[in-house]
Amino acid sequence: MVAVIIDAVAVFASLQNPDSGVLDFSLISNTNFTLVGIVSAIGIVLCVVFAIISKVTSNSAKKVN
Repeated sequence: MVAVIIDAVAVFASLQNPDSGVLDFSLISNTNFTLVGIVSAIGIVLCVVFAIISKVTSNSAKKVN
């Protein structure tokens, strides 16, 4: 969830025209897509890791009972 928020802030910050403050979609090329990609990749990896940990933890809890 945090990765989505950071990506949205990075994209929308670059879309805002510094002179008028209006969103200008022609400024999309100013977006730091390296940052967006890295943050998205980290978010996906963490999501997978937490899903695996959750599954392992729930399976081990069922075996104990």
